[in-house]
Amino acid sequence: AVLQKHGESIGIARIEALIIEATAEISEDYDVEGLIKCTEEKYNETIKERGPSALDTIQVGLDLARTLKNHHYGWRAEGLFGELHKLSQLNHGDGHYLTKNAHEAMYRCLARMVSLPSDNGGQAIGFKEYHDEDKDVIFYQLWNYDNNFETCAIEGPFGRDREMSRSTLRLATTDIIYTLGTPVFFIPGDGEEHRHLFRKLGDIRSYDPETKCYTVHWKDDSLEPCAVHHCNLVVSNGISSDGGRSLN
Repeated sequence: AVLQKHGESIGIARIEALIIEATAEISEDYDVEGLIKCTEEKYNETIKERGPSALDTIQVGLDLARTLKNHHYGWRAEGLFGELHKLSQLNHGDGHYLTKNAHEAMYRCLARMVSLPSDNGGQAIGFKEYHDEDKDVIFYQLWNYDNNFETCAIEGPFGRDREMSRSTLRLATTDIIYTLGTPVFFIPGDGEEHRHLFRKLGDIRSYDPETKCYTVHWKDDSLEPCAVHHCNLVVSNGISSDGGRSLN
């Protein structure tokens, strides 16, 4: 059984997945890992019942990817968005609304947003807050690095009623704040600390403005989460100014 909303089919599996997320988020202190586990289980159940390329399955998968990204599980979200876009494209065509939705979500997910210490109370902002019209946050898009990652180019500001003042700025990389959930690689400095993490991929989960350190959870689950200074992290591939990939 399905319902219709704006011309889209909303299956029972997706409704159940949305109920799981809504029920969790209205709680004052909900379990993020539990929410993700429940949403992931619903996605896997839908794959078994309907097949991986069914419309309902892809939609529940997109909801899972958004849940991952909104809760700072960046590299997992981006990988899933990419898989679902290819799956929908191959089975339903470029013109299908799910293919378009997956492509738009993937593109937004890959845009590497940053902020400045003078904005947003000096705190790191999450992906969900950037796209919440009720939140008056200021942010910029990171385009590239120069000088061995010591400087970078950003464009902005973006945010409520700020479209007319955008420009491209070049500044020291240490003068920006990465977004929570951004996939990052570790690059060692002159010391020996954390050298075993060289080129390891992880997600930023929290930020301490006093120490300029981020708590990073690594893709390699044999590695413990740890605090890493800003100067030892570089952002993984994103969208470049001409629509291609950047930040290698």
